[in-house]
Amino acid sequence: LLASSAASDVYKRQDELICGAAECIEASIGRKGQTFRIGGDEFVVFAGMTQKQVESTLLELKHTTEK
Repeated sequence: LLASSAASDVYKRQDELICGAAECIEASIGRKGQTFRIGGDEFVVFAGMTQKQVESTLLELKHTTEK
């Protein structure tokens, strides 16, 4: 029972991290595109952006995740 509780805590924390990552990605993308979770911790973004916009968005995402 104790091991089951510990495993449950790990999965809950993992879910919190994945949800946090999704929120950071969506905050950085905003209305510029759509974010989808395609697997465990894998996301894909569809957006119509120039290379410069992509670079700016990735930089914004990096700063968001460092907070």
